[in-house]
Amino acid sequence: GQVAPADRKLMKQFLELHKRTPLVPLYINTAVQPTAFLIEWLPENHMGLVPGGRERAAACDRERQDHLDRLEATLDRDVRQLITQTAAWIARIESCLPPRVSLQTILGMRLKLVVQGLYLAHRVNTLVGTLLHLHVALQQPISKADVRSLAQCLELLKAIQAQYARRSSMLSASATHLLFFAQCRLHKMLAPARDQLNADLTTLRSSKSALKSFFSTPKDSEEVKLDALAAATLVMDALGGPATANRRILMHLGIDVLRDTQRLQHDTLHDIEEMVHLMELTVELPTLCDKLCDCSFLYFSRELISASIEDSVSRPDEAHKLPYLVAAFRDAEELMKAGSVPEVVIEAFQLELEGLVDCKLMRPLCTSIENDLRLHIHSARLTGVVTVNPIKTGVRDMARFLQTRPLRLATKTVNIKVRVEDYLNATFHNHTALALHNWKTYGEMRKLAQEKYGVQLAEITLPGQTLEQGLDVLEIMRNIHLFVSRYQYNLHSQVFVERPHLASGRHLNTIGIRHVANSIRTHGMGIMNTAVNFAYQFLAKKINVFSQFLYDDHIRSRLLQEVRWFHDNRNSINNEFPLERAEKFNKSIRILGVGEDGSTFLDQFRRLIAELGNALGFVRMLRLGGMHYCQNATKFVPNLGQVGETSLEEAARKEGLSQGTIEAAKNLDVVLGGLRENSAEGVDYFQVLADVFSNELCTADNAHLQEFHMILPALFLSHVEALMQSKDKLMKRTTSLAASFTDDGLTLGVAYLLQVLNQGKQFDALHLFESAHKHYTEMQKHAAKVAADPLHIDDGEDDTQDSLISKSGDPARGSWRQRNAARAAETASEEELANQKLRIQRFRNFQSEWLLLKFSFSGARVFFVMR
Repeated sequence: GQVAPADRKLMKQFLELHKRTPLVPLYINTAVQPTAFLIEWLPENHMGLVPGGRERAAACDRERQDHLDRLEATLDRDVRQLITQTAAWIARIESCLPPRVSLQTILGMRLKLVVQGLYLAHRVNTLVGTLLHLHVALQQPISKADVRSLAQCLELLKAIQAQYARRSSMLSASATHLLFFAQCRLHKMLAPARDQLNADLTTLRSSKSALKSFFSTPKDSEEVKLDALAAATLVMDALGGPATANRRILMHLGIDVLRDTQRLQHDTLHDIEEMVHLMELTVELPTLCDKLCDCSFLYFSRELISASIEDSVSRPDEAHKLPYLVAAFRDAEELMKAGSVPEVVIEAFQLELEGLVDCKLMRPLCTSIENDLRLHIHSARLTGVVTVNPIKTGVRDMARFLQTRPLRLATKTVNIKVRVEDYLNATFHNHTALALHNWKTYGEMRKLAQEKYGVQLAEITLPGQTLEQGLDVLEIMRNIHLFVSRYQYNLHSQVFVERPHLASGRHLNTIGIRHVANSIRTHGMGIMNTAVNFAYQFLAKKINVFSQFLYDDHIRSRLLQEVRWFHDNRNSINNEFPLERAEKFNKSIRILGVGEDGSTFLDQFRRLIAELGNALGFVRMLRLGGMHYCQNATKFVPNLGQVGETSLEEAARKEGLSQGTIEAAKNLDVVLGGLRENSAEGVDYFQVLADVFSNELCTADNAHLQEFHMILPALFLSHVEALMQSKDKLMKRTTSLAASFTDDGLTLGVAYLLQVLNQGKQFDALHLFESAHKHYTEMQKHAAKVAADPLHIDDGEDDTQDSLISKSGDPARGSWRQRNAARAAETASEEELANQKLRIQRFRNFQSEWLLLKFSFSGARVFFVMR
């Protein structure tokens, strides 16, 4: 057939279309270029109807380039505006409704607010699609600034979708009310038009208007008005029910008829169309939201994924947007599933995305945090080696990434904080293992990471030059007399620490429950009874020496004297043994003689009781180590308490199993039974060791032991003074080898001996710890009073000065000497004041040490008093 003649005006409009819309995104990676379509399919003769038409068609690429340049020039500004508008919309949809506002106003505001997010999503989606398609069509790379803007747009789309999903319950509950409100508004706007049409038709049908109808125009004819009335009635009937698809179609048809018949004013028609559009958006809200916020087109622009994630690491302030960005990249999975793509392709994309998150996000982030910790520590410890200037280099708060919600991928969830903790734990552990002398540096880095980034890192448990098993129990058992003298016991932490002056190297050996459990695992449970027997034999020898010391006439006479004095003066001293008597007792013992190392007989007696306590501490650690081993051995055995009720051997016989299986079941019954018995409290070794010696020592032949409790004040005073000296040497970091911080063997030995000799009540009657507390409190008050006295000169000094003046006969010379004497007295007073402050601090330290001794002694007595 013949080609229809072309319209010059229409052709001109077609060519002008490209300036306004050079490209129309359709779906995913499909877009239409109107001018290119016309150039390809328009007949040649039609193009010549417009002057310069061929030249203008050939300039389409240049115009697309100009349009892209305009978009990129205003992209940053447009994105900032969209961010502001989206943030305002999210804040408004989260806010409460204003008070004292009518229901219609509230529903109207809520209806427009609900669909506003769709308008924002449409604008963002169109902007991203147009920009990507133009770059693809013109084959131009995307700049780094544009990548950041596109990433922000993707985050906006997912933020809008997440907001709709989060408020879905509210939207579902209010959708019915919003639709009913829209229907009422439409009904209210259409009702006057329908009533007017009814009135016009009534007037037109009257006899008086017959001649008028003959001269009426087609616009005012009866058929047109009937159609308009029917359309208005149809629309209002459609508004009387739920907003189904069929009712909305009928409503659109009726409004089109009303528009064609021109029976509605322009403003009213505009309001009706706007309200209908709001109804459509409200009904299709979930579908439209998923469609407009779909980012599956990124599958065809996967280069953006790597660039966007890499750029996000440089923007810690926007770390909270990272989950939205990853969610946008994951939309491609739904596209592939909808397109029946093989599972291999989907899994390959998922692995690619996981690899990009690990390579472009996690590794640089972990490295940055580690480098920041190293620079911080080295800049503080090595002056001048590392210089950090935040003004020049800027400040990047990487902690914001650790506060981000976990990233949800296809097959896993990436918790950034946990990943960083694992990386730092592995790094610090490996580096410390390679260079043990750097353990303190990595310990400081661990503390800094906890304070600066809020990560919880594991302790660096790599002791220098030690083995896991430690000193073997067999060696301790065979040389228990050396062990108790070379080690000091700590009751609280349940550990033995080697004495510094007896250590063979730069490090001190320690023995704990874990080492004992490892030895039991090596040698078996039978070693426990053997070790206790060795401890019993050692205690018997030491108690014999203990008895001989108290049997000595010099010691016993003094103890009897203390007993008589306390009995005669107990009322006057309020039943509190004064600490001054203990100091006097120590001085009297020193008169008897001292050893080569300067220790008195009382010091040697104190060491004897400390060795007794160390042996008891070893017994206690042996028992707890056995329980620790049994618990570890039975942690995979369910219902250990019911093991003895059922026999595996009998069960194997009933099932008719082989003889070898029955023997194995029998052996397993024996092993589990032994573990069950040893996992419980088991034998109370302390009670056994106390009873075996108590029956022998509490007899008439050992009456000299009944005054043992009276030596404890002097013994505890000697212990406190010795421990204070050791701690002072430890705090001063001197090269002295006598420095130590604990010696709880004494308190445990004293508690044991009081239980054996049944003298606990006699010792409590002394109220020693209360007396020590009052003694040092008074000493502090006296020293503070002396320090507060005003500067004065003694009378003896005044007499001396007067005699000097009289002998010299020169008043000026006497005045000069008097001033010198006053200055000397003032200097002496200042020194005295400083000395008094030191004395006050020393009294406080003694008081604190007595308090610690009280707590340690009370804890040791619990092992015996509660029996």
